[in-house]
Amino acid sequence: MDDVGKNEDLSEAVCEAAFTVLFRKKSQKIISEIFLLNYIFNH
Repeated sequence: MDDVGKNEDLSEAVCEAAFTVLFRKKSQKIISEIFLLNYIFNH
């Protein structure tokens, strides 16, 4: 169970880092498209 928790934390950290880079580059359009694609695939 501990390994699973660590993997989830790592995944979140990677996602946060990726979004931070995108925000720094002011690529809000790309972020919006990613959220839209996630919404489409998940619903």
